[in-house]
Amino acid sequence: MFVWTLAYRPFIMGGNCNGPIGIEVAVGEQIPLGKGYFGYVVVSPKTGKTYVAEVETGAFVGNSVAAVRDDIASAADNVMQQQMVDARELRETAVKVDADYFWQLPER
Repeated sequence: MFVWTLAYRPFIMGGNCNGPIGIEVAVGEQIPLGKGYFGYVVVSPKTGKTYVAEVETGAFVGNSVAAVRDDIASAADNVMQQQMVDARELRETAVKVDADYFWQLPER
């Protein structure tokens, strides 16, 4: 699965230095996150830290399933829908990088 996150990329044109970068990772079983959303747990091979990637967009949405479930439970439906629209658009602009570069990034 292609997963992505925003990263500081100072050479992006247009004034926004935070751009999406991503990599392909192996994923396991889908995990229900609430309100019909699902995710995968992705583990950094460099640090062992976990991240939750939303299934449809591949966006990293948090560091633990419990935290993501809490966020989704407390979020308004219209906010979640807009975040999904935004995530779909950002995914389309994500630059595929090598795994070493992706995992060397500072804590997100």
